[in-house]
Amino acid sequence: MISTRKLGSINVSALSIGTGRLASMGAGYTRQAARELLHAAREQGVNLIDTADSYASAQCEKLIGSLLKDHRGFFHISTKVGYPYVELPAPFDILNQPSKKILQKLGVPQNFHAEYVAKCIDASLRRLDVEKIDIFFLHNPPQPVWKNEELVNVLQDAKLQGKIGLAGISSDSIQLIEEACDHPIFSVFQTRINPFVSPPDHLARVLESRGEMCVMANHVLAGGRLASQRENMNHLTKIADELKILPHSLYIAYASSIKGVSTVVSGTGSARHLKENVKAAEINLDANQLRKISEIISKKEKI
Repeated sequence: MISTRKLGSINVSALSIGTGRLASMGAGYTRQAARELLHAAREQGVNLIDTADSYASAQCEKLIGSLLKDHRGFFHISTKVGYPYVELPAPFDILNQPSKKILQKLGVPQNFHAEYVAKCIDASLRRLDVEKIDIFFLHNPPQPVWKNEELVNVLQDAKLQGKIGLAGISSDSIQLIEEACDHPIFSVFQTRINPFVSPPDHLARVLESRGEMCVMANHVLAGGRLASQRENMNHLTKIADELKILPHSLYIAYASSIKGVSTVVSGTGSARHLKENVKAAEINLDANQLRKISEIISKKEKI
């Protein structure tokens, strides 16, 4: 069984399930594969599922909601709001994802208006078929939207009503997360952590103001761009070989070993891969190993 860590006020597994492609058209994952993934996660003690209302244009939340019926009370759920999506009534929901792509091509902007966010909280609760969303993220806000008092009031009211547990920010911008740390409404943060971005010293500044474990690490494989860093990859592969693990396991171990990281988001739809990633998340790289990795990357231009 995988170990657990504090994430704000809740206990979560060191690895969590990322669902960005779980219900996406063309991803190749079946409903049965998703069901097997959740069963494998439970067997391994993985108790956090990360999703968003925009993933597969609402279809991902619906899929998760239908599968959670077999796992009531076990999984924590985090979801996000901000990106445009389309949710059509059945039987027209097959058009949700193509319609979302049209919105993207038209350049429809993100939406963090208070009234919209309030509606999205209720919509996510409905699709996920839960009474409370454990962690509710603003999804890559372009600026400090929390300066909008009406939005903050919506989040506070949702917490008081028991609709959401923790509120947070999901962003690639460490600077934005640093600013959000000063706001009392936000207690958890999600950001990309891999050997090529978000070095530990940057993250340390975020954690210093919190004094607690409050970070979910995502994009640990740099969004598939690691292959472009061939020379660095060769050096990192040698470190992985020394540890007798696969290169992708090294990146998960790297993120999991950064101080303050509570859980690493694993974006796989395969039960077999999930089990491999669980083992990787339990590998604790020491300070010398982390420094060695940082030194390799610092010699080259970061992504």
